[in-house]
Amino acid sequence: MQVMEHQSVNDTNLMSHMMHRENEHNAEHTFSGILNGLDFVSRLNVKRPNGLEQESDSYEKRFIACQKENAKLQEELSEAYLIKSKFAEQLKIEVEKNTGLEREVRHFQNQVAAVLSERDRILLKVEHLQRKRDGLIEKVTDLEDRLEHVTSEYAEEKGLCEILYCKLEKLKEENEVFEKIIEKFWKMRNRSMNGTTDTKNIEDIALVLLQETEDLWHYGEAKYKCDPQAGENSDELVCLRARLGKLQLEYEKELANRREMESSLSHYRNNMSCLTELMCKEIYHLRLLKGSIRNEVLSFFSEEREWIMSLQGFLHLATNVEHRPMKEHAGFNSILHADSNMMELDQCDINAADKGSSQRGRTTNEEKDSVNDVLEVEHQLFRFTELNQDKSGQNSVSQDDTKKPLQTTFLVSKLERKESFKEESSSSCSTDYGEALAQALQEKVAALLLLSQQEERHILESNTTSAMESQIFSLKQQLIQVTNEKLDALVKLACTQEKCLKLQEKQRSFKKLTQRGHIHTDEPIEVVESSFISNDTGSALPGSRKELMQGYLKHLWSKRQAFSVPASLTHMLSLNRSNHNNNNR
Repeated sequence: MQVMEHQSVNDTNLMSHMMHRENEHNAEHTFSGILNGLDFVSRLNVKRPNGLEQESDSYEKRFIACQKENAKLQEELSEAYLIKSKFAEQLKIEVEKNTGLEREVRHFQNQVAAVLSERDRILLKVEHLQRKRDGLIEKVTDLEDRLEHVTSEYAEEKGLCEILYCKLEKLKEENEVFEKIIEKFWKMRNRSMNGTTDTKNIEDIALVLLQETEDLWHYGEAKYKCDPQAGENSDELVCLRARLGKLQLEYEKELANRREMESSLSHYRNNMSCLTELMCKEIYHLRLLKGSIRNEVLSFFSEEREWIMSLQGFLHLATNVEHRPMKEHAGFNSILHADSNMMELDQCDINAADKGSSQRGRTTNEEKDSVNDVLEVEHQLFRFTELNQDKSGQNSVSQDDTKKPLQTTFLVSKLERKESFKEESSSSCSTDYGEALAQALQEKVAALLLLSQQEERHILESNTTSAMESQIFSLKQQLIQVTNEKLDALVKLACTQEKCLKLQEKQRSFKKLTQRGHIHTDEPIEVVESSFISNDTGSALPGSRKELMQGYLKHLWSKRQAFSVPASLTHMLSLNRSNHNNNNR
């Protein structure tokens, strides 16, 4: 605009000067006509119009040249306005693209923040569940220790019961002998008492014989009074009666001891049933927690998959919208080299994560083994309660006794039984030996069934663990792919934003040049193209890749707030910058 004003002022000055010269020429011509007679004046007038004509011709030539220059400048201005309009349209398009990309980046950042918050929440839940599981494992270990202690006490009690069975058999044999002797004496008495027979029990007969006097044992024959053998027999009979009384007392003690043992056995069975119910409830809760965690993890992975698919669609649209794919190909090669360097950093992080996951896998295998042991113990407890349900119904025990600890009750009962066995020397009781044999056979069958079921469970658990390990491996690979794709997308977004900033800077410089008037017709296009070509050639050079990568990372670090770079990429840039500073040192 200043050039045009300057040219218009020059044109007006030339026109006024020409009009002034023409007026002077006319005046001089009239004056020469008046002074025709004067030669001197005429000569002077002839010389003067010739000079004026030459000056007018030169001014006309200059005026024509100025008109041509004015036409050229108007054409240049029209072309400059066209180029300006084109650049304004391109700038509007780029600004719209930039705003759209910023909105999408903010949307993606919000999604990433939501995903990270959900991940933290899930991790907190998992830690809480792990604490619960550790507490349950400790409880189960305590129960296993108590069960081992109870089984050892049960084995000891079983050995004591076998000893009691042997003593009972001996006492049965002695009782049979005594019953035969008592029957024989009773028959002899009946014969001596004129055949009076009363149908009585053996105990009643023994009481009758003990209550009778010594004179009646002669059965009315006087010859036995002076017989010394009869006296000895009477003394032996008294000893036998005293011994029989002692045996009756011991038999009563054995019955009381047996009742105590049966009550303690019922108490033990009730405690075992309570333990089995507790373990069943805890295992059911663990299974529910496992199902809920599995559903949450599946929903999390489905949401991540949808987000990745939307990101792929956005990248596809971004690649289709680009105007110059051939010229920007070399620039993308430099970006890909930058991606490879960033991928190396990610690979280091992924290897560290794999090591941590392998250690977690070992811990999970140990936890699975502990859970398998718990399930085996649970199954054994179920079988034990099924076998002992019929016998536990016969014994009545209060609920307050069941709440006491198992160890104290069994220790007290054990001490009482030992004291009773030390005090007693022999006992007489009648028990059913067939029931003990049937119980032993049932226990053997239950043990065989437990072994078969444990083998089947072990096979099923090995299959499930292998399937879970394969699923975990596939999920790890998917996570690695997702992280790599996220990093590629973030780097591409940063590159596009950098290009937009470069275009904006070039547009501003072009505006300044147009305002100053230092630009010609073909100059802006050549400048833009040369800048793109210089960038492409610089990126294609193999020797300057490291320098370009370092410069690019520094540029991103300085413009991270303008680009709205996420926290993960800024962390990577800071790591790379620290590594670069260490290398320089």
